[in-house]
Amino acid sequence: MKKKICFSIVSHHQSDLVNLLLMDIDKNVSVKEYDLEIIITDNFGEKDWEPSITCYNCDKVTNLRKKGFGSNHNAAFEKSNPDFFFVINPDVRITSPIFFDVLIMEMEDQTIYTPKIINKSGGLEDFSRKELTLLNLVRRRFGLQESGSLSWFAGIFHGYTASTFESLQGFDPGYFMYVEDTDICYRNQSMGGNLKVFDNFKVVHNAQRQTLRRLRHAKWHIASLGRFFLKKLGLISVST
Repeated sequence: MKKKICFSIVSHHQSDLVNLLLMDIDKNVSVKEYDLEIIITDNFGEKDWEPSITCYNCDKVTNLRKKGFGSNHNAAFEKSNPDFFFVINPDVRITSPIFFDVLIMEMEDQTIYTPKIINKSGGLEDFSRKELTLLNLVRRRFGLQESGSLSWFAGIFHGYTASTFESLQGFDPGYFMYVEDTDICYRNQSMGGNLKVFDNFKVVHNAQRQTLRRLRHAKWHIASLGRFFLKKLGLISVST
């Protein structure tokens, strides 16, 4: 029996973006030695939407009630029970051919992976981040260089072995949206794990920047930052 790869994609009224991503997967993703399953989680119930892909198995899950980023991806992992798990944002585009069999050969346990993330103009996005501190938040807001060492990857496109994801107990469902990516990278490193960029894989990210445009997203972001710093101080746990 072949080992399984799972792509987990969550849509928040983003069916148009997901459909474009699925077209890219059909055209540019090659998997020979593994079974690839794509789980699309429809978090807002777009009832007339059926994702279309021809090369790989795709399963759409429609939530009865809205879940957070981490809860949705955790549920996809449990449903698929894969050997390799990839968390992919809907606003990602895969614009050049990529052989996942080769990527899988690079993957080790207790390591969180990401491709290089570029913008539509070809410039490198700031997907690889320094320590999350109040000072670095201020520095980032004003476009200044952040201090400290590499501490986390933005959750635009994460890759995990099943063993890694299971040992971390997935994402912390206590976050609804934002900072889950920071949290899981910090927890992985606290267990002696690593962060690694795939050398020969890049994707295009059309950033939505909702925090800067919508009050609700700003509130979620502030609440998530509060949770992160309280956890860092040891005042709450992953399961709280």
